Order: sequence, then C-alpha cells, then structure tokens
Amino acid sequence: MAIRTIDSVAGGSHNSHSAFGRPYAWTSWIVLVIWILVAGTACARLGAAGRTSPGSTAPVTVTPTGPSGATWSPSPLISQGPDTAWPSGISENVDQFSPQYHFLNVWEDSSSSTNIAVYAGGETENPNQGALWIQEEDRQAYEITNDQYPTPTADGPVTITSADGHVLTLTADDGTVFTFDVDSRAFGTPSPSPSAI
Repeated sequence: MAIRTIDSVAGGSHNSHSAFGRPYAWTSWIVLVIWILVAGTACARLGAAGRTSPGSTAPVTVTPTGPSGATWSPSPLISQGPDTAWPSGISENVDQFSPQYHFLNVWEDSSSSTNIAVYAGGETENPNQGALWIQEEDRQAYEITNDQYPTPTADGPVTITSADGHVLTLTADDGTVFTFDVDSRAFGTPSPSPSAI
C-alpha cells in the first residue's frame, strides 16, 4: 500500500491528491493503526501456541537417585509400558551399556507395578572396585531410575551367585562374599575369601 506525502503548491493550498486533504484521511490512518495492532496480537498468539502448555504431552524425565558421588549415565532400557514385566532370575546375558562399568551378570524381578534389575560387575577405570548398577522401572508412571553402588571393599568385580528373595549374594574376583539387600539398598558385612582366612 502506497503512503502519500503532503505536497504544497503556489498560493499555500494543499495538493488535492494529498491523503490529508480528503475528508476521510484521518479515518484511513486510524484503520491502518488498528490493523497493525490486530496483526501484532495475532503474531504473539501464534508464537505462544508453539510453547508447551500445561496440558500437553512432554517427554518423560528420568531423575536418577542414589548415593552421593555416584556417576550417572543414560538409562540403558526404555519403558515398555504398564503391562510388560521383566523376566525374573539371574542371567549371564548382559548388555554392556555403560563405558564406566563392565558387567558380569544381572538379577531381575518384577512386582505388580515395577520392574527391577541389578547389574553386577566392576568399574572399568578401577578394575579392583566391584560395583552394582540398579535400574528400577515404574510401569505406571513410565519412569526409570538408575543407581550405582560400589562394593564396601575393593576386592575385584562381583558376580551375583544366588538370590534369597531380594537379598543377593555376591562373590568378588578374589573370593570375598558380599550380601546386598535390594529393598534397603544396603550391603551386609563382607566375608573374606577362604584363602584369606
């Protein structure tokens, strides 16, 4: 849209083609200003529509929890839904999903609403330090938490040798035996290897 300017001619009269020389000139300018304001409001609303509203679906945030000083890595598994239980028992089939740990085996169990897996092994940068990685999935909230627990003493990588309910027996590389209560996340007093007695 062309915007006309005010021109003057000899004798001081206004050009008859000037927008301000017509009776409806001020009305046209007011309509133009209102149009600009309406267009600006519409753009602002379109910009706000691109933001996430309180009722929109957002990605699940996994909040890791665990002992102070633990090193966190991305979750190795993705929630499979509220009705998918993990297999129960001890398995040697373990994915090496974290470069910070080397896992030897895993114990898994499921309840009505949660899945849990305890990976046993050791730290890659400190081969003498045994460690557990615990992953728990809330199948109703679609949330996964990951905790890491080093063994109380550095006796080498550990393997899960048996399970009594949620109390696991772990054997270290040098024969030291640990117990670990999955529910309380606590190690029992280690028993030295037979060769150390």
